Amino acid sequence: VKVDIIKGIITHTPNITYITAYYVGWSVIPDDIDFGTLNKMEFFNLDDNEIKKLPKSMANLPHNCNIDIYNNPLKSPPIKMANNGYTMSSATIGRFYAEEMCAKADFRLDMLDSHVKECGVKGLDKVEVNGKTLVDHLSSVSEDIPERREYQART
Repeated sequence: VKVDIIKGIITHTPNITYITAYYVGWSVIPDDIDFGTLNKMEFFNLDDNEIKKLPKSMANLPHNCNIDIYNNPLKSPPIKMANNGYTMSSATIGRFYAEEMCAKADFRLDMLDSHVKECGVKGLDKVEVNGKTLVDHLSSVSEDIPERREYQART
């Protein structure tokens, strides 16, 4: 099964709730897939592949979507971040990439703007910079981005 098939499914069926792609031989999920369009997704089975990296945009899957990643050589985010080594949440993916961004030597708070646009706000309440969570720093992010309005509506 080629990755182009999953791109087509995501592009043309935004109301899909389940994708089962276990043991299909995938090693890469491209970064350019917009998982944010799948607002009804509940289950994404990626078990038994060769996936090393989950793209940042998977952080935009719904908060209740279970992403099964068992038996993949996952490095980003590391498999140890998965629940019992089996399931990853979109918030965990968002938190991992936020922590990775903050660990860079050249990190500046204005970089948060691009992260929020790519990954949304999921997981930012768990990452601290200078004693404040990244969510607290959203006040410095432009008010016209949808993700900030989404966060404000949830709080």
